[in-house]
Amino acid sequence: MTPDRNYSHGLFEGLVRGWWLAILLTAIALMVYEDALPDLARELIFASLPDTEVSFKTWSWLQDVTRISELTDGLPLVLLSLPGAWLVDRFGPRRVARWGVLVAVVGYLTLIGAQPVNWVMYLSIALLIVGATVGFAWVPAATLNNWFQRRKATAMAVPLFGFALWRFAIDATANSLIGFLGWRLAVTVVGASALAVVMPLAWQIHDRPEDHRLYPDGASPDPDTALPDYTWREAVRSRSFWLLVAGDGCLFSVGLASWMLARPSAFFHYDEVYPFDGYYPWGVIFDVNTSRMVVSTAAILACAVIGDRVPVRYVLAGLVLLLAVALILLATETPGSRFIFGVLSGIAMGGGQAVRISARGTYFGRKSFATITVTGLLCGLPFYVATIATLFRLYDLTNEGLTMPAAAGLAVCLFGALGYLLAGTPQLAPSQQLPAEG
Repeated sequence: MTPDRNYSHGLFEGLVRGWWLAILLTAIALMVYEDALPDLARELIFASLPDTEVSFKTWSWLQDVTRISELTDGLPLVLLSLPGAWLVDRFGPRRVARWGVLVAVVGYLTLIGAQPVNWVMYLSIALLIVGATVGFAWVPAATLNNWFQRRKATAMAVPLFGFALWRFAIDATANSLIGFLGWRLAVTVVGASALAVVMPLAWQIHDRPEDHRLYPDGASPDPDTALPDYTWREAVRSRSFWLLVAGDGCLFSVGLASWMLARPSAFFHYDEVYPFDGYYPWGVIFDVNTSRMVVSTAAILACAVIGDRVPVRYVLAGLVLLLAVALILLATETPGSRFIFGVLSGIAMGGGQAVRISARGTYFGRKSFATITVTGLLCGLPFYVATIATLFRLYDLTNEGLTMPAAAGLAVCLFGALGYLLAGTPQLAPSQQLPAEG
């Protein structure tokens, strides 16, 4: 449907609908999020077994369930997001969200009949993962990329911010429900709530503002200014795509590796208590994790607002350089350096979340946004693995010293900042640059 250029209240209605979609998508994401699954699985096993009867098979199964659930934070982004992104670009976020939410709700309801070491539990896990990742993971970003242009990063930050806040409360919420209602009734309540609330919300998703005689941001576009709109093939052949992949790879890999190195053995052996620079591992874990998580959550919105007012390449380059400063402080190994590192690295990692995703929309448009974004993640995967492995190898070779890993990480950060800066201003796709016939 062609938008009406004389639509009198399009600015107000377009903004209201766009922000309403941002809030609505946040609510759906919180309901289909599957991180409470390890708590539910553990409670099921412990409630169903006698106190003295804990078999090796049961413990092995519990570890499998927990590991599968924890991998859903990253594994679907690598393996399952590409088909999900293609579906979003091909059929639109609205249709994909409907069946994705339905599959996730069926997963919750299937969980009601699960028993320890039972195929029903594995089936429910599979349904939750498929529904929440293939069927919904890229729906919020793709929808908001269609509805916003000038406020793209801020809009995308809303679901991410809500998601981050929910992480602080999800374990307590799951355990409270189980404590008051029992495991099976708690799962029944969650499944029924998802069916009664999330399903109707999924029907309120709208793919594009043009379908309702509106424009992105609610404002009429400048007829003299064309925006980039790449196909997947055009994007992967462009210089800016690979420069953004390089920048993202540096920011993500160094941020993750340095976070793990900041609390070295304590990250892998929580039960071993030994002095560490005047602190104990639990103190190191608490200081670094708490400061990083709180600041990272606040930075999601703050940096997104800046990213809508400053070219995204400058914002992303600044975040990588901020991570480099954090690494320098970490290498000093002075009292309090890990706390300051947690703050600075939290800003860099949290602040880059919405800005990195919105950058794909800014540079490549709406046509194949989700597929282009996930392709960038896949292309950066070998770089992530190589960088993280190298930093940890340097850490081991220097007898658990942080100077060499920090120096290597600093070099990688400088390379990433250069990649962002060289991406330049967004350019039209080759198909948009063809001379008009006649």
